Amino acid sequence: MAVYLVYRSHYDPSGRDVRRFEGDSMLGWFRSIWKPTPEAGYADQFGGLFERIEEEKWLPPQGPQELSHYLSESMYLNEILVEENCLQVLTDDDVQEMALYAFDDHFRDAHPGLTDYLVLPGWRLPDGDSDGAFEPVGRMTDLPEGSEPGTTYAGTFGFYDKCNLSDLGEAGGWRMRGVRPSDLVRYLIEFSKAVELDGALPEVQQGAVAALAGAAEGEDAGFRAAIRDEPGEPAHWNAYADWAQDRGLPPPGLTLLRDALLLADPYVSSLKDSRDPDKDLVCVTPHVAQACKHVARWGNSDLYHQWFFFDDRWAAAFPHVANGIFRFGGRWDVLSTTPEEES
Repeated sequence: MAVYLVYRSHYDPSGRDVRRFEGDSMLGWFRSIWKPTPEAGYADQFGGLFERIEEEKWLPPQGPQELSHYLSESMYLNEILVEENCLQVLTDDDVQEMALYAFDDHFRDAHPGLTDYLVLPGWRLPDGDSDGAFEPVGRMTDLPEGSEPGTTYAGTFGFYDKCNLSDLGEAGGWRMRGVRPSDLVRYLIEFSKAVELDGALPEVQQGAVAALAGAAEGEDAGFRAAIRDEPGEPAHWNAYADWAQDRGLPPPGLTLLRDALLLADPYVSSLKDSRDPDKDLVCVTPHVAQACKHVARWGNSDLYHQWFFFDDRWAAAFPHVANGIFRFGGRWDVLSTTPEEES
């Protein structure tokens, strides 16, 4: 059996710092570490808890409510939710809100799939696709339909003020029917004036324009220039695709999407001057594209936004991860089992 600590913040490229410990239950694990001098790996997550254990001679908690009381007395908290096998904490550091989740395998067994995205290691999503069906859960914002097979979904995590988690509003996921990742650049350019984009879509659209505007160099400069001038003309895309295929290169839609993600400039008002594009992390495959965009330097820490674009084939292969991304973008208390409003 295991206990998991997941620290949610924009100080990690993935937005999640995941740690796993051996333990029979969440409460039992807390009781096992209940001492004045904590071991490395979790001390920095619980504020002044261990100092108070020493000062106040606090005994190990006998139940979830007593654990909640101790944490509330020793940590700076905006909100805390505690159950027998699950803890959720909302806090902030005057720059952004952050969340801490603790749960055990009993909770995971009782709620299959709910934690799959939270415990995903690293920043890269798994690769794969499936012929199965996918049904998104939670809030979806539908954008105009494209003209190709498939559906692409977008999930984005950013912070624009210190209420980035408690004021998520209508965030969740965006759905673009008739679009796959290889069609996304063309789609965003064609609809840039017809619809108000949200999430990170405006930044990616601007990155796509920049990728086409810088078409003066390179062997494919003529194709990019033609698409820049007439993005809706299929002949330009077909000619570019034939040229790329002859050279064993990826489809141009994926190449341009990668360039768009690299060139996109994420918005973070007052800290923007410390952005370092060399710290961006970008990965594009036929069914999923993602970017961890460095947005600022704060003290000794880096801050990132996370952008995800995946189609129905990828989501069908990893439905719990896909819906976990939507849930992550729509509420801070992602382990709560109360139903979300669906659209």
